[in-house]
Amino acid sequence: MGVCQLIEKSIVNIGIIGLGVVGRGVLKILSDNKELILKRTGKEVVIKKAAARTEKTLLSTGLPKEMLTINPLEVVEDKDIDIVIELIGGYNPAKEFIEKALKNKKSVVTANKEVIAKSGYELLKIANENNVYLRFEASAVGGVPIIASLYRSLTSYDINRLVGIINGTTNYILTDMYESGTSFENSLKEAQRKGYAESDPTKDIEGYDAAYKVTILASLAFGARIDINDVYREGITNIDPIDIKYADELNYRIKLLAIASRKEDNIDVRVHPMLVPKSHLLANVEGVYNAVFTEGEGYGKLLFSGPGAGSLPAASMVVSDLVDIARLHGRPYIEDLSYNHFKNLSILNIENTINPYYLRIRVNDRPGVLALIANSFAVHKVSFASVIQKEAFQDEVDVVFLTHETEEYRIRGALSSIEKYPEIKGISAFIRVLKE
Repeated sequence: MGVCQLIEKSIVNIGIIGLGVVGRGVLKILSDNKELILKRTGKEVVIKKAAARTEKTLLSTGLPKEMLTINPLEVVEDKDIDIVIELIGGYNPAKEFIEKALKNKKSVVTANKEVIAKSGYELLKIANENNVYLRFEASAVGGVPIIASLYRSLTSYDINRLVGIINGTTNYILTDMYESGTSFENSLKEAQRKGYAESDPTKDIEGYDAAYKVTILASLAFGARIDINDVYREGITNIDPIDIKYADELNYRIKLLAIASRKEDNIDVRVHPMLVPKSHLLANVEGVYNAVFTEGEGYGKLLFSGPGAGSLPAASMVVSDLVDIARLHGRPYIEDLSYNHFKNLSILNIENTINPYYLRIRVNDRPGVLALIANSFAVHKVSFASVIQKEAFQDEVDVVFLTHETEEYRIRGALSSIEKYPEIKGISAFIRVLKE
């Protein structure tokens, strides 16, 4: 009788595409923790080839010249490389490199939230078809291991709701505006000076980054196929320091939140600023820190929190995925069923969501204006929890309203009707409120 014995490979060769902030962090962790990784995996993880855009970047890493290239395809097509780490960001050519690596029978680790949000289902299918692994822990919440928790730890019961601060740049800006009382523009410049914001911060401040991330989290939490184009997105560029001040007086903080919740026949997935009660755990998440608050049957409420920006937090998640795959390398492939069974669920339209609201309306400072507003809102079945008259500006005054919970289409209808009155000078702020 012949005996077939499986011999595990003791060396795992890796290739890295992208040597920016996170890429350099990965190099540092692999260098500093070589013995620990060997102990955890039983394998020697060896960098076989590294690619970056410029020779200057490559030479600055200190890696031997023979393993450096400005052509990422050399990494993807190297027959000796077992695992490819993709860290260049953006959609293409990153998606093309990941797909080609998987089809070349190489497992892939990526931190690319845009690629996973837009094409994750397709790439996971390709990975399974080629008996290799695709891991993306660093794509969602920086240094917080939330993805592993969603598909491994929190699987005994359904997850009902996720609410999170998942963009470090915007959280830093809103924290700075709160603490210093300065404008959005000044806080953005400070974030850029400290390296927390890119020279072109659009993806962060307009909510794209958070939308990619919540798409990934909601897909895993609810087993849903989500089209990123169906996710409502709103950034923080219109947040005024005066609303941060008024929110503070009302015992709230303004945060950019990502929300995903399970409804009867659909799911609610969106990103936008919200007033968060100071008693809520998320209200106290400051600076570049991220946090995800989860609720589920059986386990109750959990908060995952950690740094959402910087080299080592994200790099540590990349290396954790690398270690996970290295452990499995050389063993029979295990089909990744946890990633490969998604249902088509519809996304709740933002106008049908239900929230309390914070409104700041500038009006003529004269008798009868509040009664006019109250009547219009009553017609649309919107009731007020509180009404506060604030600062006056010559013959105009700001009035702040907090409403009870209602469907968004009712609020929008009420605001549309009152804007027609000459006494209404403008809807200065319209911000949803998180109900604790």
